[in-house]
Amino acid sequence: MKKLKQILAALAAVSVCALNMPVYGTQNVSSVTSVAASAEAYTYENLTYSYLEDGTIEITGCDKDASEAVIPNEINGAAVTSIGEEAFSNNTNLTDVTIPEGITIIKGGAFELCPGLTSVTLPDGLNTIEDFAFAYCTSLESVTIPESVTYFGGSMFSSTPWLEEKLQENPVVVINGTVIYAAATGDVIIPDGVTTIAASAFWDCDDITSVTIPDSVKVIKEYAFAFCNNLTSINIPDSVEIIEDNAFNSCTSLSNIIVSDNNPAFCFEDEILFSKDKTRLLLCLCNKEGTYSIPDSVTTIENNSFESSILTEIFIPDSVTNIGQSAFSRCNNLSDFKVSDNNAYYTSVDGVLFTKDMTELIGYPGQKSGEYVVPDGVEKIASDAFSDCEKLISVTLPDSLKKIGESAFTHCLGLTGITIPEGVTDIGMWTFGICENISTVTIPESVKNIGVMAFYRNSKLTDVYYAGSEEKWNEITIDDGNENLTGAVIHFGETPEVTETTVTTAVSDSAPETTSSQAETSSPVSTETTTAVSESTTVTSEITTANSETTADTSGTAAITSAETTSDSAVSSNTGGSLPQTGNNSLASLIKVSGATLLTFAGIFAIAKSDITGRRKKED
Repeated sequence: MKKLKQILAALAAVSVCALNMPVYGTQNVSSVTSVAASAEAYTYENLTYSYLEDGTIEITGCDKDASEAVIPNEINGAAVTSIGEEAFSNNTNLTDVTIPEGITIIKGGAFELCPGLTSVTLPDGLNTIEDFAFAYCTSLESVTIPESVTYFGGSMFSSTPWLEEKLQENPVVVINGTVIYAAATGDVIIPDGVTTIAASAFWDCDDITSVTIPDSVKVIKEYAFAFCNNLTSINIPDSVEIIEDNAFNSCTSLSNIIVSDNNPAFCFEDEILFSKDKTRLLLCLCNKEGTYSIPDSVTTIENNSFESSILTEIFIPDSVTNIGQSAFSRCNNLSDFKVSDNNAYYTSVDGVLFTKDMTELIGYPGQKSGEYVVPDGVEKIASDAFSDCEKLISVTLPDSLKKIGESAFTHCLGLTGITIPEGVTDIGMWTFGICENISTVTIPESVKNIGVMAFYRNSKLTDVYYAGSEEKWNEITIDDGNENLTGAVIHFGETPEVTETTVTTAVSDSAPETTSSQAETSSPVSTETTTAVSESTTVTSEITTANSETTADTSGTAAITSAETTSDSAVSSNTGGSLPQTGNNSLASLIKVSGATLLTFAGIFAIAKSDITGRRKKED
């Protein structure tokens, strides 16, 4: 499960990954980072530990049979300063823990799923509690938090009696000047004196309609108001300096952001939130309709800024030099990207958005239907590039492809099969998640890693054609949530038989007419009547049959039975920014990354939050 902690405690409390999370406004809040620990582990009584680069010690684990843990303030003369990720996680016997002064950080999921813990006293000097630190400690009734804590991650105390009691006292829970959780309704007034709204604090508070933020607030963390589907209005006072990624993600009813004229960092115009100087486009309201031309002043389109937009056409001017990750994810109504001919960094071909050199495909319009051949020369498909493109029925990937971004093809319900070319080494998190009609997948020998839920809810997946041997297949790292993949019939060293469908190809000296100047090195791409591909490309339909019958031991084909049972019943809405619980483990454990923020997966979560009810056992 620790691999999952590279995306950060996502939906519930997500605090953007130590992966370079962009923030909006002037950064004046110190980032929460810690020195990397050494790989070597040591033992002290019933604890394990490792040395950090500064010579101090991080507690990394505890005997699972231990009912009590006493963390020392030093070991062999070295100060103990950190409790590591999942150090005590899922310890069902632990009833008592002593945390000494000197501990400055409790990392993501450190005590998650410890049902026997009833109370915890955090020491003076502690300054950081990361995501899910005490989440799902279902007996935790008493928590003492010192004033020294200044950084609160997301969903730290989700599904604990302590949090439930706090929410009964006040539907907006404030600790040390930070709103850490909320279960509010109607028109919410955040109290004076609050300086920070924590990650996912109002997550999925469907019953709030407006929010008034006091002049004391300086920072609005990522996903602070995500999935507040009935929120229509929010104010941004003078004091707000930072709004992190996805603060208002999937607020589908949000129609007005009232930014103070005196706010030095932000402005709101034409249903768009900008930086004050309008060089950065931060958010397009979900319900903005029609076509939109981005102003010439904009140089940066931030991460997820148009996610779930219902715009039909977007024009990108020559001033834009940077487009953030998943900027146009889940734009289901979009029929066309247009880019200025004079833009030096980006271009569009047949309505599809690329980098100027045509090496990266950034966005595919959700309204484009039928088959699509990715042009030869493309080396990367960006995260969320095809997400929610339900009208796409077939995609051909070029031999030049090296990288497929996370969630690249999520929820493409029209796809029935996919062939990944040789040279791709990683199939990222959620890449083909919820592609419910895929029945065949061809995977090259070059693949070394298959990420979390890369083939989640591919219930019709029956055949996987792997170019290598069974021995090589067993060397691939396959993360959690891929039971549909591992439960399919694996054909080793085989390629599927196909019924070919004629597709007119054109290899010409010039590209078809595009909405922007195409790089000289790019190859022609498909039009409505003609598909241009490299001379070596064969385009076929996804009608697949096995080369040979599956037998027990003789055909090189292994039948692997999935042990997972999936329920499609909806997950009930949860309280105070916490993720839904679905069994022994938290959904958080499937999708979190300790210490930082979720970057690209809000779209997936929008789909998954109501249908993921199966639970997987925690694996260490």
